[in-house]
Amino acid sequence: MAERNCYQCSTPFVARTGHQKFCSKPCCYRERYLRKHAQIRKSQKRYYVANRPKLIAQSNEWRERQHQTKPWAPLLGTAKYRAKKEGLPFNLTAEWALATWKGVCEISGIPFVLNKRRSVFSPTIDKIIPKLGYEQNNCRFVLFGVNALKYNSADADMYAIAAAITACHRGSSIGQSVPSANKTVLASHTDRA
Repeated sequence: MAERNCYQCSTPFVARTGHQKFCSKPCCYRERYLRKHAQIRKSQKRYYVANRPKLIAQSNEWRERQHQTKPWAPLLGTAKYRAKKEGLPFNLTAEWALATWKGVCEISGIPFVLNKRRSVFSPTIDKIIPKLGYEQNNCRFVLFGVNALKYNSADADMYAIAAAITACHRGSSIGQSVPSANKTVLASHTDRA
């Protein structure tokens, strides 16, 4: 009887037979599992390489169906990640999203554009009061452009900026002075800061 090292765990053992390679049955089973698993991975890789265009097309079709039927699903995932990262409460669910989703911005009423690339017309989840986090009664679906304009401020600030932009756009051409409505908005904003 010769002393050998186990092929799996490298533990020294005394072989009972001349062809014994493993110190125990668990080591033997583990080696078989790893060998079989390696064969399966090679087979899967060969299949993927041979059928790559077909598999990519199927994946894109599935992603597109998901994007059309549940356009809010990726938004929930990213909101949950941001909430965890910033230490904010999060209790948004798929049921909440399904009940809340209307396909249009809740502030402007403009329909969302559901593309793979983000645009100002893409949907986002807005926290009405940012400090309260992603709570069901504190969130709504709005345009990315609206959410960028609002940023971390209150709705009133966003409406004041939008009113000033509208007044400036209607009342003057390029190069003229800022209308009095804009001066009032700027003055009230600087007073708070």
